[in-house]
Order: sequence, then structure tokens, then C-alpha cells
Amino acid sequence: METKMAKRYYTLVQKVDGKWTPQFGDYSREAVYEERQNLLDGWYYGERGMAKKLKVIATGDEQEMINIAIQAMNA
Repeated sequence: METKMAKRYYTLVQKVDGKWTPQFGDYSREAVYEERQNLLDGWYYGERGMAKKLKVIATGDEQEMINIAIQAMNA
């Protein structure tokens, strides 16, 4: 039986009401960092401490892997 190798997947997570939540994901690290910067330059421009509330995480590309990583961040 062959096992499928998970591809690296990048997810932008944001801390909302004390919990990390997924906001955007892509196979391209650059695309996710660009989205992060767009949020900082747009919606959250000038908000103090906003950069600390946005993180990019790397996981496998299966939803379960992403969920486990975010659950660990919220533990």
C-alpha cells in the first residue's frame, strides 16, 4: 500500500477573541505572506500590536493537519 506524501501548505492564522483561527491558506508561502501584509496595510493599518495577532504556519495539506496545528496553538 502506497502512502501519499502531504504537500507543505501555509495558513495565515489570526488571534480573534483569544483564539487562533484560520484566515487564508495556499501552497505558496509568498502568497500567504502577501495576504498577511495586505491585511496589515489595509484593514488593520495603524492598529497597534496587530502583527502579533497574525501568524503564518506550515503544515501538510490535509485539513486534519491544519486543524491539529491550530488546536495546539490554542491549547
